Amino acid sequence: MAPFQIGEVIEVEILSLSYGGGRGVARFRDFVIFIPFTAPGDRARVEILKIAKSFAEGKLLDLIEKSPHRVSPPCPVYGKCGGCCFQHVSAEEQLRQKNAYIQRSLSKLSVGQLDSIVPSPRDFHYRNRIQVHVRGKQLGFVRPRTNDLVPITQCKIAEESIDQALSEEASRSQIFGLSEKKVEVALSREGSLQIFPVSTVGSERHFAQVNRFQNENLVNLVKEWAQAQELPKEVWDLYAGSGNLSFPLAEGLSAQVTAVELSRPLVKAAQSQRPLKNLNWICSDVADFVRQQKSLVRSNSLLVVTDPPREGLRNSVIDDLCELRPSRWIHIGCDLMSFSRDLQKLSQRGFQIDRVTPLDMFPQTDHVEMMALISYGA
Repeated sequence: MAPFQIGEVIEVEILSLSYGGGRGVARFRDFVIFIPFTAPGDRARVEILKIAKSFAEGKLLDLIEKSPHRVSPPCPVYGKCGGCCFQHVSAEEQLRQKNAYIQRSLSKLSVGQLDSIVPSPRDFHYRNRIQVHVRGKQLGFVRPRTNDLVPITQCKIAEESIDQALSEEASRSQIFGLSEKKVEVALSREGSLQIFPVSTVGSERHFAQVNRFQNENLVNLVKEWAQAQELPKEVWDLYAGSGNLSFPLAEGLSAQVTAVELSRPLVKAAQSQRPLKNLNWICSDVADFVRQQKSLVRSNSLLVVTDPPREGLRNSVIDDLCELRPSRWIHIGCDLMSFSRDLQKLSQRGFQIDRVTPLDMFPQTDHVEMMALISYGA
């Protein structure tokens, strides 16, 4: 039973930050409370808003003592727009907290080497695309759990040219001229500003990493791991998108690279970029492709690269890939929980988790990008 009631005001100390909302975590008589926009080390007065079986949710009323990890958020609508959740926490403490909840998430796994999170080259101005809502002559983001628009004229995590476009009359007129309720403002590969309706989502631009600065580190790590030890004779890049990893792998290895992607427009766009003799594109559902390969004899030097959607790998894909037993496997995930579940399933099927490297792909938020190097243990 909770030691308090809804509406009660209590004093707590914030112990850590949580994954999945980026809220501060406190304990009151051994009962866990999640409080948004608090920082580790804060002493705060909190109103209890919700009580569940094993936790409660609270609202910050005021700070009795500020944490030394607190900083002033540079964004004027921080805490209202529903985007960032860590702008009030120093960059160093954000990384420390992310390392901590990554370690907790992977604690039941046997991991050969767990690296500290790779910091993003940029803490702000890193996103190469954002989506904004349009209502009349206002544009902005929607306040969480409401339909209320929070008007904006800037976004501190968007790249500078996007940030500036949000306040420039010419760009705003172009946005309003589309007569759409939701619009994406993005940068092309060449760096030019693009404004288009969200309804056109599906082209190659939507399958590139939003943080191109940190993406360089991710690509370099994939190439490094692919070239370590015995070079593979064959590579499968599953969920290949528009070739973020396929092209670097094909250019860096002599192995035959097969890129598998379900979206036909993405495959066509990738094929038109720069044809490579050792890169073959297949438009297929990954589950169908892997199932078909089970009937074929594979080389004992197969490298599989998987970068699935947020929900992680489907059980059928895991089962079929495990039956094929690739010699090495690089698994990438943008959701810590599904990534951990995938590794748990692979570990139960005889694979070794040799190394895990997290990347801070999304500073000022609780999200992390995860990479694992996996080999078959038997």
